[in-house]
Amino acid sequence: LTSDVASQLVALKPSGVVRNVDLKWRDEGASALLGRYFVEGGAELRNLSWRQQGGAMGVAGLNANAKGSTQKGELTLLVGGADSKSDKNKGPISLDFGSHFDAPFVFDGLRGKLSWKRSPGKDGAPTATAVDISGVEFENSDVVGRVNGSWESDRLGPGVANMSGSLSRAETTAIHRYLPTSMSEHTRQWLKQGILGGTSQDAKFSLKGALWHFPFRNDENGIFEVNAQVTGGILDYADHWPRAENINTRLLFRGARMDAQVAGATIAGVPIAATDVRIADMGANSPVLEIKGSAAGPMDAFLRWTVASPVNGWLDGFLQNARATG
Repeated sequence: LTSDVASQLVALKPSGVVRNVDLKWRDEGASALLGRYFVEGGAELRNLSWRQQGGAMGVAGLNANAKGSTQKGELTLLVGGADSKSDKNKGPISLDFGSHFDAPFVFDGLRGKLSWKRSPGKDGAPTATAVDISGVEFENSDVVGRVNGSWESDRLGPGVANMSGSLSRAETTAIHRYLPTSMSEHTRQWLKQGILGGTSQDAKFSLKGALWHFPFRNDENGIFEVNAQVTGGILDYADHWPRAENINTRLLFRGARMDAQVAGATIAGVPIAATDVRIADMGANSPVLEIKGSAAGPMDAFLRWTVASPVNGWLDGFLQNARATG
């Protein structure tokens, strides 16, 4: 190994087991466009890990079979599955994107195929890498889904994505975990503390564009969208106000915007009719939550709502023992 390659390996601190290795290589000379050494073959990767470095993703717990060469190849992901309990090496996998997210993503299952192809860079650019994602299934306690698409490297670092997929289960209480740190800390904390319940069994997502520009505000330079039908939602939208429960809504994240078209909900026992909820820019320094809707119900229920809100305090408890009919 050259000193540069050896230094990179030391920095990554790889660990794990590589078995049933079948490789051949040849020296193609220092002027070779894809590197001096051509390597071809296959191997089984078990509990493989390496550190996150720079723009490169870190991984812990990779189980896969690999075959191919330094030019192209295929990786079959084997995390989870029916036989995982019988293999002590098959635990969850952790994907570390560094400072782009608050914490690594951990999946109990990650199955499917990735294929890669490397080509010489143009006009002195680094070697280009393209990855195709074919029917990769993922799951953990937050989400179960499937994704297809592609990713290509670029000079800016994060690469260019063209991916779409679906979620057969998603817990809304986990939304904050999957939002990048480029969105405001205030918004991510509000979503973490405010969304107390809700499940979607019908969601679709897409990610298209140069990831350097993510989350693609106003669809500039790309598209980021998550569209989900949510039932059983619970939202603590503001301190000291009665929370909204039994929420049935179509929830849409597009770029840095969040929209919810609420078909029905209850607040302090008051039925809420069609309501629009919006955060126009979740990345703003002071994001604004807008709620526009209507409610109809017994007058006494509205009174209970008012008593449970800060309004009763503003009136020095004047409404505490009030009663109403109608």
